Amino acid sequence: MNSQGYRVSKELLLKIAEHCDRKTLLSLLQTNKDIHTLISNYERSISAAKLENFLIPPQSHLLTSRDEKRYVIPKRNSFVTVRELELREMRMNSILDHGGFLLTPCPEFLGLTSASLDKFKAGLKRAMYMADRLADVAADPEITRAREDVKARLESLRIDATGSMSDEDIAARRDADYEVYVELAKALRTKQAAIIRDLSTIDLAFLLTLGEGAMIGWQRYMAKYATSDPNFYNKMDAFGELVFREGCFAVWAFVRGTGSMLAFVNTAVTVVAEQIWRYELGFDQSDAGLTMAVHKELKQRLQDAKEEDDDDDPCFDEVDPDNPLAVKEWAHKLVGGQIGCDEWKGYYAIEYPGSQ
Repeated sequence: MNSQGYRVSKELLLKIAEHCDRKTLLSLLQTNKDIHTLISNYERSISAAKLENFLIPPQSHLLTSRDEKRYVIPKRNSFVTVRELELREMRMNSILDHGGFLLTPCPEFLGLTSASLDKFKAGLKRAMYMADRLADVAADPEITRAREDVKARLESLRIDATGSMSDEDIAARRDADYEVYVELAKALRTKQAAIIRDLSTIDLAFLLTLGEGAMIGWQRYMAKYATSDPNFYNKMDAFGELVFREGCFAVWAFVRGTGSMLAFVNTAVTVVAEQIWRYELGFDQSDAGLTMAVHKELKQRLQDAKEEDDDDDPCFDEVDPDNPLAVKEWAHKLVGGQIGCDEWKGYYAIEYPGSQ
């Protein structure tokens, strides 16, 4: 076999395929039919090996993020999955290293030394992976099945509703539409909440920081609308929530997206802002959102840390876990300790350069 299709052994070719980059892998696939067949037959094992090289290998199915359609990738260990993670990694690095959205290219903006900035960016990158993991719950087979069931039920409702409808019929249909939406959202949030509970405390603190950085970044980029848009600050909060729901894709779509991708994220911000407004006013308590879930888990961790304090650390004496500000300050302190900067107080404490 190795004397016909290729000059090296099958085992060596597969090792090369496992460790080479995607461009080299594509070149190998195009070498000849035998090599293409060999590598294709071992796609699962080759992909599994490549996925282990990423910061946090995927633990479930993924959503695509090339555009706003966000399809489910059917095979977990596949070259398509590898390509998707490479795209995400490229975008994360671009946002952290070459863009001003999170103020990370220049340490003086954040008041950090170069060493602290490197650690800060590493923490934010992990948080981006965590946000992507939350978003990818939508690709979970159980959720996709539930989504298909919801679509079928909604379609059935529309078919049943053809023809003239009374006001009562219209109201009943809207109620039914809402109920199936709530059912799907509940299934999604339940799985996402489980992921949040399993995160380490420092990962939670960086996830909170990513959300705050995203909100402040959105505020700076959209500052010219602050006085003309009555929903400006609701939308600012909504963008932070959207980063948890859609992952790093939301940041990329807003900062670098054009056309339909940018339109998608702007529409999503408006929709989520409406949801937050309705929740806060008590009109709709069905979905508290992921920002609330992260804060709730950090609150519990702070309470646990305070109760387990055997050294009578004075820093816990006046801390009230029921105070949202105290929870955020504690999270900022954890991040500051992780990056070696005790002065770190979070994105809200920074004096920002002019809006872009």
